[in-house]
Order: sequence, then structure tokens, then C-alpha cells
Amino acid sequence: MRSPRLRELAEKEKEGKKQAQNEQKRAYREETSSSLQKVIQLDKDRNAKRNRRALLTEDKKKEITEKRRLAYKKGKKEISLLLA
Repeated sequence: MRSPRLRELAEKEKEGKKQAQNEQKRAYREETSSSLQKVIQLDKDRNAKRNRRALLTEDKKKEITEKRRLAYKKGKKEISLLLA
């Protein structure tokens, strides 16, 4: 049988191992949560960039449509002047 002193030392060692494991788990959780936060932020940045691009293209489309409309009106006027 083990002496009480040996048992006590074995228990302390077990506690030390458990504490070390808990520290590792905590560090892993913190690391994964921070990397997850980075990924989420990157996604947000990408989406914001995509949305800005979409807004720009929407503005461009409106601008082009306006130019076409004006060119059509101008061409129509020129044709009517030629026919008159």
C-alpha cells in the first residue's frame, strides 16, 4: 500500500495536470475565438466592399442610362431638324 505522503503527492500531481489541461483548453478557446472574430471581420469587410461596388455599379448604370437618354433626345432633335 501507498503511504499517505505518496498518495498526497500523486493527488497534487493529478491536480497539476488537470490545471495544465484547463489552461491549454482556455488558451485554445481564446485563440479560436479570436481567429473566428478575425474571419467574421474579414467577411464583413468583404461584404462591405462588395456592397460599395454594387452601389457604384448602380450609380454607373444610372449615369450611362442618363447619357443614353440624352443622346437619344439629341439624335431625335437632329433627325427632326434634317427632316424639316
